[in-house]
Amino acid sequence: MAVVRKLPDGTYVMTYEICSDDPKFSCVVHYRTSPDGWDWGDPTNLGIRPQTADGKYFKHAPTLAWAPEAGNPQGKLLLVGQAMFNADGSKAEGSGRTVWTNSEGGEGAWKEIPAPVAVKSDKVDFCPNYSSSLLPSADGHQLLEIATDYDGEVCRPYHGTNGM
Repeated sequence: MAVVRKLPDGTYVMTYEICSDDPKFSCVVHYRTSPDGWDWGDPTNLGIRPQTADGKYFKHAPTLAWAPEAGNPQGKLLLVGQAMFNADGSKAEGSGRTVWTNSEGGEGAWKEIPAPVAVKSDKVDFCPNYSSSLLPSADGHQLLEIATDYDGEVCRPYHGTNGM
């Protein structure tokens, strides 16, 4: 599931998950960049796993958005995944309730912000927080999210906004 965004400098950023039977690649989110949107480099290079300073990472169904940021011509990237994990592989506190930001084109550590929609279910299947949509406001101050979660046995969409 690849999502591509073009940055103001013309660079493209793509997020995707790598799923296999190897636990090292159990749908862990990765990203890579391209100068033109066509050449993504060596296909044997699996890309970079985005993570926070303390090593948290996402698995499953990543969504990437771009927003303007005052004083930063590159703007900022926003990333969400279905589930967030700690460096040791355990489910992270805040999984389903966290969006990440990065103001360096994906380079370096990502920062956590509260997600506009707090997904309560911790199931990893086709419903909770699966490919949540992110839409930043034109000025980069607000974020709209549409995320799914269970209401009893029914998978329903929810929406919310918050400041970034």
